[in-house]
Formats: sequence, C-alpha cells, structure tokens
Amino acid sequence: MIISPEHQLIFFKPLKCAGSSVEKALHPHLSQEALCTGGKNSTKGLASSWEYTPINNEFIEGDFIHFRFHQHVHPELFYQKIKDKMKFSKYHHVTVIRNPWDTIVSYYWYMISLQEELYPPPHYELAWKIQDQDPIDVAQQKFCKCVLTPSPIESMEEDNHMQIMPVLKYVAYYNEKMIHEKIDTFIRFEQLKDDFDNLCKRIGLPPQQLQHLKSNTRKLKKHYSWYYNEETKNAVEESFSKIITRFK
Repeated sequence: MIISPEHQLIFFKPLKCAGSSVEKALHPHLSQEALCTGGKNSTKGLASSWEYTPINNEFIEGDFIHFRFHQHVHPELFYQKIKDKMKFSKYHHVTVIRNPWDTIVSYYWYMISLQEELYPPPHYELAWKIQDQDPIDVAQQKFCKCVLTPSPIESMEEDNHMQIMPVLKYVAYYNEKMIHEKIDTFIRFEQLKDDFDNLCKRIGLPPQQLQHLKSNTRKLKKHYSWYYNEETKNAVEESFSKIITRFK
C-alpha cells in the first residue's frame, strides 16, 4: 500500500497482480510525508529481504514493532481504521486487476516457492508441487488439492491471527474487496505498462520502468488454463464473481 500526499494518491495492492512492481516503481518518488508498507522478496524477516523499504508504516509500542497497515489492506478496512474519513476524498484511489484464473495459478507457484524456501528439497518434497513429467490429469489434481484444501493462512484483518480456509477462497476474498466504490482507477494487469504510464501522467510523473518482481516463481511456463479441471474452474468463477462481472 502507498499513500502519497504529493501525488494525491492511494494505491491498494491486491494479491498476485503485479502490485509490488507498481509500488517499487513509485517508491523513489515518495516524499518523507508519504506512507508505504514496503515489499519483501523473501520469507525471511531480515533487512536484506526488503525489495523496497517501508515508509512511516512502523511504530514501536512497548518492546514490539507494529505496522499501521497490512501491505494488502483493502479500501473497506482502510477506511475503518482511519479517523478522518474525508482526509483522502480528493485522492486518486488506485488498484490492479487481473484475470482471476491466472491470479490463482500465480499464487499457487508463489506458495510453492515459499514452502521450498522454508523447507528446501530434498529434505522436504512438496506433495502438491507439479513436476515437468506430470500428465495433465495428475497436474490438475495436484493443483486442485492445493488451492481447495483448507489450511492455516494469515489474516490481513486481525494482527497475529490465522484463519483456516482454502487459498483460492483467501485470494478471492481480499482481491474481491478491491472492487469498491472508492476505487476510481483500475490498472489492468494484461495491459500493465500502458495503464501504469497513464497513471504516471495523471499524477505528474514521467513514464516509469516496471520491474518483473517475483516472476521467477512460476516453474512451468504453461498457459493458466492448463491447470484447471471443471472443479477448480467453477470454484474461481464462483469466488471471483465481482471481478469477472465487472471486467468480462
């Protein structure tokens, strides 16, 4: 998430929609008064793991570091947390939107990469990881079990709280929250460069280079439709109804 008073901009970062690339491109142009939740390139909580650092989002209370906002805070939660509801009434409210079937495939490989970083092979072999030699029916079944099996996952709405839900439902819940009346600009992932250039022009910046962050996590360069059987295809359609209806 970014709040930039200088550019009259709030950027809400959804899951697996190139939001980190957008934030990193904007980060050098933020003033000392701005807020940025930062973005990590690793699961390890080390200073070197920051892809771009937080700005004004951390504060110390007692012996602990706290964060004002989660990096994927959605507009509804943001406006619940702030006191002055009118402070940002003239700001651009921006997010990124992406084909949800492609989004879930991206999140699947991101999740596999996190697990392998925590438990490197060969010490721990992921049962749900799709291998090069897997037939399509085996690959689709692995993908289905991975994204539809309930598992513990971090809540973005409550500190230090885990919730049990399928990762497909988790991604859908937060990304669907970005379809909100406050959002006035949707950057389309499928036309990312053009839409981001238009945003830069609106806020008074020259065109910026967008880096492809975390793009090496997808190990198989298959079209997203290859991963889906009828069960997972329908699950995405049901879970992402707002995004599909608005952008079909």
